[in-house]
Amino acid sequence: MKKAALFLTLCILTLTMQVMADGRSGRIKWLTNFDEGTQLASKTSKPLILFFTGSDWCTWCIKLEDEVLSTPEFADAVADKFIFVKLDFPLNRQLPQDVSSKNKRLQKLFGVNGFPTLVLLDPQQNQIGTAGYRPGGGKQYASFLLKLLDDNSAFKQKVDNVDKQKVSSAELKLIYDRAVSLNRECDIDKVVNSSLKADQKVFFWLKNTVC
Repeated sequence: MKKAALFLTLCILTLTMQVMADGRSGRIKWLTNFDEGTQLASKTSKPLILFFTGSDWCTWCIKLEDEVLSTPEFADAVADKFIFVKLDFPLNRQLPQDVSSKNKRLQKLFGVNGFPTLVLLDPQQNQIGTAGYRPGGGKQYASFLLKLLDDNSAFKQKVDNVDKQKVSSAELKLIYDRAVSLNRECDIDKVVNSSLKADQKVFFWLKNTVC
């Protein structure tokens, strides 16, 4: 058991060093294992990008890779900002059964209904946002993803402050709607509890209030 734990630790350290080196050199290291990605995100405190793709049949997936994800402009802007995980759903080749099954579970977990879809997660695996194909090239796409990070930071700050300062009912509703769109149940619960403490009756009709 100790040998297995040591081996796993060494693998994570090696992977961390490789990802850091790729980031410094303007290259992107795409992982294919979600668990490795989440462990590395936790270790480096970096958000994750999950790329749901059909690499050998999805025209828009191929366009996204060719026009954005594989460009030097994209790598230069974000290679050291995220942990990247590619979750493939090919038609013309067969993935190992365990990989295929896990990818399908993740597709269901994150509500991915079409390809390509990028799901952004923070290091604690809370959803930040989603993206699909967007024209404009690697630099513009990178700017869009970084803005999602900034927007998420602003949102989290608002959630953290709902019980520390007076917030209007309209603002609470906006924060609540954002939390619902991201399936952030604990944030939903915090907003609702704050509104109840402040006697903001506009929130009494809300249904999904469990964490």
